[in-house]
Amino acid sequence: MKPKKLLLISFFALTASSAVAQFKQVIIPYYDQATELYGYKDSALNMAAIPAKYQYADRHYEGLARIQQNDKWGYIAFSGKEIVPAIYDDALNFKDSVAAVKQNDKWGYIDKTGKVIIPFQYAIATDFHEDRAAVSNGEFWGFINKKGFLGIDYMFGYDENVYPIFKEGLANVKFRDKYGFIGVIGQIIIPFNYDYALPFDNGLAAVQKDYKWGFINKNGKEIIPIKYEIGGNTFPVFNEGLTPVSVDNKYGFVNRQGKEVIPLIYDYASNFEKGKAPVRLGSQSFYINTEGERIDD
Repeated sequence: MKPKKLLLISFFALTASSAVAQFKQVIIPYYDQATELYGYKDSALNMAAIPAKYQYADRHYEGLARIQQNDKWGYIAFSGKEIVPAIYDDALNFKDSVAAVKQNDKWGYIDKTGKVIIPFQYAIATDFHEDRAAVSNGEFWGFINKKGFLGIDYMFGYDENVYPIFKEGLANVKFRDKYGFIGVIGQIIIPFNYDYALPFDNGLAAVQKDYKWGFINKNGKEIIPIKYEIGGNTFPVFNEGLTPVSVDNKYGFVNRQGKEVIPLIYDYASNFEKGKAPVRLGSQSFYINTEGERIDD
């Protein structure tokens, strides 16, 4: 009988843990039109959990949410308890247990207790990815670790459309108006041959040359030829294994192997989400599934 009792206790412990996790996930921000303020509600019960009293309220990341009060930013827990007072001029969400915050026109980093762990010294700061964050001195980008050590010096060009990020061991960076990829100690891995380059995602990175897009692997080999146009001032991204592409203003979808799995016959197409993507054919706008079949909204 003892093993059954232990199993029963374990089951209740697992259920309780799951319930707590689920509770955390349903606390989401909402906007009160009457007061023009933000609060948090339990989406499962559709009830206010934290009163609408913030200028802005974000979702929770790693257990903490950005909130804005009196034009200043801070962080609260799921319960609404103030963890980091709203004292900062700007703030990013927590990632890898740290967050970039701005004070007196400079950025630094804090931990989840609100302790400043990297002083306010940067013109721009970004999230940590793979234990490195891109920071700017106002003219160039470099990379720091969580101790604030500048492991890769300020040498890479600034572009307001694309921030450098380390993903899968490589970072997309700009040097002398061209993009390429560097490794963790700043060594050049893929030469600076591109007009734009996005971070790697599952072994592929989107790159642009002469206004045409394609995808390369970590060896710099073109897996998807650089021949596609991207409309609507958007960057190519794979959702559900497919990305919209166009040639001569006709849209379709390719997979990660570069195969055009949905023909380029549409006058417009956007990314897949929850199994469907919006397209336009002539005067008709509708959705298709990942097989290219027309579906109801």
